Amino acid sequence: LGTTPFTTDLLSGEYLATFELPKYQSETVEFVVVAGEAQAIPMTELVPTPGKLTVESKPEDATVTVDNVHQGRTPLDLILTPDVDHSITVAKAGHVVVTRSVNMEAAEEMTISIELPEEVGVIFITSDPADASLFVDGKAYGRATQRLRLTTREHTLEFRKPGYKTHRVALTPRAGVSKELSITLSPVGTASTASGLPPTIQTGGGQELKLIKPGTFTMGASRREQGRRANENLRRVELTRPYYLSVKEVTNAEFKRFKPAHSSGSAYGRSLDLDNQPVVNVSWGDAVAYLNWLSEKDGLPPAYRKSGEKWEQIRPLGKGYRLPTEAEWANAARFSTGKPMKYAWDGSYPPSTRVENFADKSAANLLPYSLSSYNDAFAVAAPVGSFPPSDIGLYDIGGNVAEWIHDYYAVYPSEVNTVVKDPIGPNTGRHYVIRGAGWKDSTISELRLSFRDYGDGPRPDVGFRIARYAE
Repeated sequence: LGTTPFTTDLLSGEYLATFELPKYQSETVEFVVVAGEAQAIPMTELVPTPGKLTVESKPEDATVTVDNVHQGRTPLDLILTPDVDHSITVAKAGHVVVTRSVNMEAAEEMTISIELPEEVGVIFITSDPADASLFVDGKAYGRATQRLRLTTREHTLEFRKPGYKTHRVALTPRAGVSKELSITLSPVGTASTASGLPPTIQTGGGQELKLIKPGTFTMGASRREQGRRANENLRRVELTRPYYLSVKEVTNAEFKRFKPAHSSGSAYGRSLDLDNQPVVNVSWGDAVAYLNWLSEKDGLPPAYRKSGEKWEQIRPLGKGYRLPTEAEWANAARFSTGKPMKYAWDGSYPPSTRVENFADKSAANLLPYSLSSYNDAFAVAAPVGSFPPSDIGLYDIGGNVAEWIHDYYAVYPSEVNTVVKDPIGPNTGRHYVIRGAGWKDSTISELRLSFRDYGDGPRPDVGFRIARYAE
């Protein structure tokens, strides 16, 4: 009909007015004309047409984030708000991260090609016997004892010598940090152990993970145990694969490298969002999204996939970072020392010495229940590692915050006469298992290491730690 501003005569009735302008998205407004009355269509604001940015990389299949939000993998088409500075970050395990600033005009189409230089770390290797052969990712590298430069992604190192058992090690070098690796091969005929695996490894996020040996044990609690809940039926379990578990819970600072906008908030006027406090107010999905991101940084296969708005477990479990299974958590918290632990401390309830962060006398004015005879000096979550570690070197495994577990929640029948191997929980479910006590807990039920909780949403007293298979 014309261009704005515009006036015309229309018969009474219902109308649709469409406004169009090059480089802007069209808008349609519905209005009614009444005979004999002047009608003004409400002011309409046209939004500029987004720009289309194609991101290519060499090598391909690199991750792309826009303004710190993950978008996908290269090659990738992005729709960007025009006339705004956008930060485009492209990353791939074993390569230097590259960030570009892009500002596009309305309806503009642009392609950027980014070359990612390789990023390397140094490994000093010694082997016994010294003349063993080294293979890296299946490729021969000569004698095992040498100085090795490898890209900063996970590699499989294999040590071979006739008359000795082949030994494999998975490691991820770090740029600017040299590592030492000492390997002793076992002669053929000796019993195999997990001792050839590194006792600790580090993630690309800098977290230390400790090797946990598998074993056979009985989860749950006897009906006669004081404080026992109905969902703690005895269950005989065998873990057959060694695994790594993070020494500390994931902190706010570590999580915010993945999701800078996250806030753990506060409770009762006290901050839960300090850098060295455990990240909380994260859902199970938030936790596994972080672990997938961390796997991607270290060149590991993801342990989870997204289906619509819901995250799903990938089965069977691979070597990517993930939450510990309930059996792995119980093994590490209760059985790894060879003696079953009822609490995170030796002795009876309540604790007589400062062992973990629970609901203590410092929280008496905040919470309905607390341990009036116990003082850990923290009314809410403490900085991770503030208390002595467990006998196998894990911090906060029985306190500070409870922890998300890999498994869907279920109540199992008593299975003391049948051994269940490497359980990972039901295939589907609504809730997820939560294990361990936290700063809000004080009762004898909650402080026992066999206590089982569950949930499906964020809580101020629930965080998580990192697990992965060792081989």
